Amino acid sequence: MESWPTLGLAIVLAVIAWRLRDGLAGALVAGGAAYGAAFASQRLAPRSELSRGIAMLAAGFVLLLAGLAVNWWLRVGGAPGSNARSG
Repeated sequence: MESWPTLGLAIVLAVIAWRLRDGLAGALVAGGAAYGAAFASQRLAPRSELSRGIAMLAAGFVLLLAGLAVNWWLRVGGAPGSNARSG
């Protein structure tokens, strides 16, 4: 993404596509996001092996915390219609 207004527009379009539950709109937003991520990754990617390793380690911890959060959410409240409390 080149600028903050472009990023804001992408977020607004993603919210609109999600609220409308339109598959084509979601696919277009996903395609645009993939293109933007590929374009931005050339400038934001780590250049040395050390910085790449630190980024991978940080990504691993973020995924670990996200997994723990989802596990806690499913055990405490759960998704609507789930049988999380009937054990």
